[in-house]
Amino acid sequence: MFDEAVTLVAQPLGAEYCQVLELLPEENRLLLRAGVGWRAGLVGYATVGAGTDSQAGYTIVSQGPVVVQDLRTETRFSRPTLLVEHGVVSGVNVSIQGHCRPFGTLGAHSKSRRSFTRVDVHFLQAVAHMLAAGVERKRAEGERARYARQLTSRVLQAQEDERKRIARELHDETVQALSTLLVNLDLLESRVPVLPKGRMSEFERIRFIAKRTLHGVRVLAYTLRDPILDALGLVAALEALGAEYTQVYGVPVEVTAGPVVGERLIPEVEMALFRITQEALTNACKHAAAKWIHVYISMRNAAVELVVEDNGQGFDPNHVACPNWQGGLGLHGMRERAALLGGELTIETTPVQGTRVVLVAPMQGESPIVADEERIAGADTPVEADVRVLLVDDHAIFREGLRLVLDPRSGIAVIGEAEDGRQALELVERLRPDVVIMDIAMPRLNGADATLQIKRRFPDVKVVILTTHESREYLVQIAKVGAACYVLKRSAGTELVEAVKAAAQSQSYISPAIAGMMLDDYRMRIDRSGEDLLTEREREVLQLVAEGLINQAIASQLLISVKTVEKHRANIMRKLGVHDRTDLVKYAIRMGMITPE
Repeated sequence: MFDEAVTLVAQPLGAEYCQVLELLPEENRLLLRAGVGWRAGLVGYATVGAGTDSQAGYTIVSQGPVVVQDLRTETRFSRPTLLVEHGVVSGVNVSIQGHCRPFGTLGAHSKSRRSFTRVDVHFLQAVAHMLAAGVERKRAEGERARYARQLTSRVLQAQEDERKRIARELHDETVQALSTLLVNLDLLESRVPVLPKGRMSEFERIRFIAKRTLHGVRVLAYTLRDPILDALGLVAALEALGAEYTQVYGVPVEVTAGPVVGERLIPEVEMALFRITQEALTNACKHAAAKWIHVYISMRNAAVELVVEDNGQGFDPNHVACPNWQGGLGLHGMRERAALLGGELTIETTPVQGTRVVLVAPMQGESPIVADEERIAGADTPVEADVRVLLVDDHAIFREGLRLVLDPRSGIAVIGEAEDGRQALELVERLRPDVVIMDIAMPRLNGADATLQIKRRFPDVKVVILTTHESREYLVQIAKVGAACYVLKRSAGTELVEAVKAAAQSQSYISPAIAGMMLDDYRMRIDRSGEDLLTEREREVLQLVAEGLINQAIASQLLISVKTVEKHRANIMRKLGVHDRTDLVKYAIRMGMITPE
């Protein structure tokens, strides 16, 4: 919506720059949410000051359109760095007014001095009104979704309360009454005279019926509400649950507890984890024909992790994506309980390959990322993430910008960050993300070679290349290393979410701006041979040489001898047809291994 609006405004107004700025909840900064004409990488993370610190801030304060004919002589507000660095001279801003508070501003700017007419202002205000209506509609939809989650939470809680009440009444009333009946039967039998054989069998029949009924009531009470959960806590309840399923279904269930906290979890979290485990065990035993099941639970860093893994026949998640009369209600209920906790539930399964259910949730039932994401996106409800992403870029400010783009409401969660290729490899091994967003030009190990190693060691991890470069050399490298997607940084605000989702589904995505170029280069590479000149180790040596390291330093970093480094350098120069270090540096720059100072 915002991207379409700025494109719609820029052309008829003849403005070089157009933007939507969102007022952040703290109301001291405005975020560049969408724009046309701005330098690559700014949309999605650049901010300007509120109030009199910028034209946009002053627009919100004045509650009316603000037209500037010459920014250089402006005295009503400070000149923001964003406009100054782009050489803006004239501009116009109008407010995007929400129902309760301003959402932000819509503006257009020119590098030359000009006068924006009343017609221009009215046109801009009309577009701003449409944006305000769209924002309010999305907020209303969010409110309805939040209310639906609250209602579901209350229904589930009411269900658990009723289960607990019935279980307690069965235990306190029915079980006690049946137990008393058995005691009285024993007393009666001991006090009556010796009866004929037929009469004694009636006592035995009554006792048998009472014992069977008592057992059935106890099982029913236990099914409704596990007393061990209330009395001893989650770990003990899971161990008892595993033993029960082992006895009933004959499937070995191993329960392992990792690091745990000393205090109990809140009842809502314990019950949700117990029910999710119960449903997973039922699926594994009744439907998957599993031969063994492993339940693992741990608590650390204010979060609890639950893993239920089996070696059963698995299933196709697409066939049970939506619950219906044929099935899928159990999985839907598991996801619903996880979402209400603010947790992330993932189900990894394929036919005949077993199933792995993983839940990560905050111990107190509130998502640790909700508050920050609400500040960024203006939402107030947690969303279950389907795609786990690792960010790799040597600029911390740009990584922070990417976090703003990857809104968790779109089903994407950022689980870690790395500032170079080597650190990325370590985090991929430890975190096992679904998708890695990778820059190319980075120190120590560039993105292309890091991607090559990731694809070799972790073939299931997808890589999205994100960079400002559009040269053919970059495209050649990406085609070789097997990256799933290629997105330009200048297009990240509008394309990155789509690219990440495509990569997670084993699909490809290429920024339209360079799709034709990549196709041409791919065809050229098919027609040519012998272009993969350097080995992986030779490319590592080349990058370190280009970064200015001497042979001894390269040998120490790569854990090889100095003579081996010298041999690699000689082979590199021979293969590339170059004669000195300067030519090697030029080649490394062309290939995107380093960036020129």
